[in-house]
Amino acid sequence: MDDEARTKGELIDELRQLRREIGALKSNAQEIPPSWKGQEIFAKAFLENPTPVTITTVNEGRFVDVSDAFLELTGLAKGEIIGQTSADTGLITKEKRDELLKELHHNKRVANVEMRVNTRMGLRHVLVNLSIINIGGQDCLLTVFTDIQRRKEMEEKLRSSEKRFRTIYENTALGIFETTPAGGVLHANRTFARMFGYASPEEVIRTLTDLARQIYVDPGQRGEIIGKIMGSPTPQRFETAYRRKDGSIFKALLEIQAVWNAENNNYQFLGFVEDINERKKAEEGRRLAEVLYRTLAERSFAGVYVVQDSRFRFINSKAALYAGYTKEELLGQPSDMMIHPEDRENAVNHAVEMLRGKRDMPYEFRIITKQGATRWIMETVTSINYLGTPAILGNSMDVTEYKHIEAEREKLIFSLKKALLEVKKLSGLLPICASCKKIRNDEGYWEQLEEYIRDRSEAEFSHSICPDCVKKLYPELFHEKKRR
Repeated sequence: MDDEARTKGELIDELRQLRREIGALKSNAQEIPPSWKGQEIFAKAFLENPTPVTITTVNEGRFVDVSDAFLELTGLAKGEIIGQTSADTGLITKEKRDELLKELHHNKRVANVEMRVNTRMGLRHVLVNLSIINIGGQDCLLTVFTDIQRRKEMEEKLRSSEKRFRTIYENTALGIFETTPAGGVLHANRTFARMFGYASPEEVIRTLTDLARQIYVDPGQRGEIIGKIMGSPTPQRFETAYRRKDGSIFKALLEIQAVWNAENNNYQFLGFVEDINERKKAEEGRRLAEVLYRTLAERSFAGVYVVQDSRFRFINSKAALYAGYTKEELLGQPSDMMIHPEDRENAVNHAVEMLRGKRDMPYEFRIITKQGATRWIMETVTSINYLGTPAILGNSMDVTEYKHIEAEREKLIFSLKKALLEVKKLSGLLPICASCKKIRNDEGYWEQLEEYIRDRSEAEFSHSICPDCVKKLYPELFHEKKRR
């Protein structure tokens, strides 16, 4: 151990002395002795080389010297490295160093071995080159590192990008192909194979050798397409009919471009095929559904409308009539344009609650018609898919007349309740004088009968005198009237 330490110290001192002597010679502009020229060149290359380089003892791997580029690579200071082993600094493990030494002794050198070193900035990928050099009669290990972290990151991104592209290429709903002018298939993805009824892209390439005759319902169409895309700098789109392996026919959308292949000195055609059979059926289904929907909506007794992006996309005549507009005037307009400002917030909140399933009962709000009148509307809403896009279906009724009837009914009920209350005031046992017919009120005072009734009902009195009282009180008037 002492010999190893002494040797290391001697090597360090020798390198330092060599640097000082070279510096002194340069400053004094003296001729460098021929015996030193090799070491001077080595020292200069070692110090000024932008590539990370280290000198270590062969046996223990203790650092004797390192270049500035190595310090920059690892993020370590020179004082943290000199005299330490690579395992001490944590740069690489002892097992990894032993593996490198084994290869060095077997092959006399180690060239471009890829490994990772543990730097202050984290693990970095490097290429390692090892060779044995002699400094002052002592064998040392010269290690040259090439930082390939950036390259590894780019390779990883490239692999990731290639993997994503391959995933998209194989799993997209589009059939992707590359064909020759003669009608052969150079490349095809799995979707293309399935679309045309083949088991694999390999079967497509092997089987399809004359595309015009084998897959085109109209063989002449391929020639027409090629004639249109030749010389065009951008892809062209065509709707065509294809034939599958089993003879069945389907509609497809073809996007294709002619690309010059310098290797073959000829054009090849790169394109995409989309099976639009289902889309055609869906479009026809949507068209028929829309016609049926509009027919039913126009015959409905209720106001029916469809709202998308907060605007009317469909509205029947009944709903438009409520507000005094025509259908054409309301289409494309904001769906809340007619709602009374005082009711707008509540109407929106109720609609949201119903759409979220938190409300079952219809809700009411006021609208202002085109003529400026106020009317009451009762509404329900539900979520639908309208022409392939999420929308809101509204059903409404004009309940203005019902609101008026309800107001009159409430007024009548109030009047009846009030009358009933007055009638109740005259019910029960009434204390009345047997002689003068006065009635004792709740406070214990005696009132005239007519006053008591008048104050407790809507009855009014007009005074007169009956015939019996006239005979009793005014007999002379009674007899005179009788003679007449």
